Amino acid sequence: MKHSYLFAGLALAVAAVTVAAVSKPSSKQLTPRRVAEVNELSNAAHPAKVTIAISGFSKVTVVPEEGHKAVVEDIREYHYPTEFDPPQAMPAKAVERGIPPITPTTPRAFETINVGWTMTLVAQAHGRLIEVYGVADHVEVESVTGGYGALSGPIVSEQGEVITPNKLEQPKSLTTTTRFHLFAVPGETYDVTLYRGGKAEKHTVTVTAE
Repeated sequence: MKHSYLFAGLALAVAAVTVAAVSKPSSKQLTPRRVAEVNELSNAAHPAKVTIAISGFSKVTVVPEEGHKAVVEDIREYHYPTEFDPPQAMPAKAVERGIPPITPTTPRAFETINVGWTMTLVAQAHGRLIEVYGVADHVEVESVTGGYGALSGPIVSEQGEVITPNKLEQPKSLTTTTRFHLFAVPGETYDVTLYRGGKAEKHTVTVTAE
């Protein structure tokens, strides 16, 4: 799902936070016997492919023997300007023809930030025991004042009346990276905690083998 937003400004501030995910296995208690049972899966033939389903995201299918990477996205596009034309004062004759006396700072080039979740998953097969390693990046954006310098701020008339606010905004972005790992028995469901900034989110992971 993608949406587009347009913001004007001068500076891009980026902050990154990295945390480790907390995973909880199925409700079965982990005992030496349970460890032995799971390890027995390593003696089975490798599946040709596996499907990884994380609640709240689209399912992905990977080839585990190749260490295939899959990318899952739940993003919207945030467009912001990076180049600008400076404000211009119109000549008196243009103003007499009804053209506004000032053209404010005007964007002329843009770039894009993907806001939301981008997750990279890698699967390896140990027989029928599937190892999954994930890196989940969550990007959030806030619009802040970004106009500075000799031509920043409101433009006023000689009488002090505001002609144009000449306001410039840019995104301040925060990226939170959650890394997680699990050994999955096909068909079982596991809990994983991912982070949206400082907020923890519970998700479930289910792996099926084909």
